[in-house]
Amino acid sequence: MRMRDIAVELESRAAVAREVATASPVPDIGAAAAAHAYEDGAALVLANASDRPSGRNAAKATCGCRNIRVFPSVLEQGPIVCGVCGEDFE
Repeated sequence: MRMRDIAVELESRAAVAREVATASPVPDIGAAAAAHAYEDGAALVLANASDRPSGRNAAKATCGCRNIRVFPSVLEQGPIVCGVCGEDFE
């Protein structure tokens, strides 16, 4: 699931919680708190999505059958083995 999809889901849940909080004459404090939490979560997800490194920071790694893009720090941690051909990505 992409970050934006997660944010949309959180915003949708916030809208439902807001409806529950205001549906009765007596405010539902728990639903109101949940709505705020979902809204805060959506904002955090969107903020982190924009802070993620772009593909330009990723390095090309190849095996015998394909190319992938990974961050250099991931390659430094150890070998990544292809599940198709069994070779290490380099």
